This record gives sequence, C-alpha cells and structure tokens, in this order.
Amino acid sequence: DAEAAGWAPSTRRTQGSSIDLWIVPFITGVRMRDLGHARVRRWRQEIRAAGCPPTQANKAARVLSAALGVAVRESLIPANPCQGLRRLPVVVARPRALSPAEVELVRVHMPTLRDVALLGLMAYAGLRSGEALALRWRDVGRVLVVDRAVSDGDPADQDQPPPHG
Repeated sequence: DAEAAGWAPSTRRTQGSSIDLWIVPFITGVRMRDLGHARVRRWRQEIRAAGCPPTQANKAARVLSAALGVAVRESLIPANPCQGLRRLPVVVARPRALSPAEVELVRVHMPTLRDVALLGLMAYAGLRSGEALALRWRDVGRVLVVDRAVSDGDPADQDQPPPHG
C-alpha cells in the first residue's frame, strides 16, 4: 500500500488484479523465509498450469518482485527471491487491420449514429478507443488533434491543459 500511494487508479486496479488472481491464491500460507528462488519458480509453474497467460505471469512476477523488494528494504527478508527470474517468452500476434469494406460492413450494424462515427474514427484515423473517447469538438478540424486518452472513464490528462490552447 505504501508503494502504491502515487499510482494512478488504473494501475492500482491492474496490480490488485494480479495480486488477487495469481499471487495470493498460490502463495498464501507460505512463510516469507520459505519463499526462495525454487518456490518462486514453482509458483510461476503453478499459475501457468492454472491458465495464466505468459504476459500475465510476467506481470504477476513483477508485482511479486516489487512487493518482495519492499520486504528486503524493510529488512524482513535478506534478498528478493524473484531476482534473476527470467521473463517467460511471449508470442505477439500482429493484429490484422480490417479492410475498408469490412469496416463498412461493421458500421452498418452499429445501433446509433454515434457508434457509426466512433467506429469510423477508430478505423480510418487509427485511434485507440481511449483516444477517440477523449476527443472534443475543438480537436476536430482540418487536422485531428489527439493529445490525450481516457483510461477507465477518467481523462489521463485531466489536470493539464491541452498544448494547443
């Protein structure tokens, strides 16, 4: 909790999700002094066997390592047993962009004109959902200004004015 004080709400949620899904259920009851390199490697094998994808397993290992790093700094354990744990390889599949004909097939099935416009912006301007949802009318003109995004419903730059005025 002390380390998380400065984190954004979305970071707190994602870190908490890793803790709740992949850390607590698998190492609850393990004494800190028994949590050595071998036990950490076994933990990672257990979460992978339970269906944790490599990307989430790597993330969970980073979260666990950060927590154990605090334990080292507070002299609760002599060393971080996650130190030296190699990341699992991740195969990244490149997404295939929809053709204009495919985009238009999807757009005709959108329930509202707002959805049609949003899908068009995302498909033809290459915007991510958070970027499209953060647009304001003053951002739209001859040039589309994309200088912020929405994350979990909150503008990422809510305290900063846009650089263009």
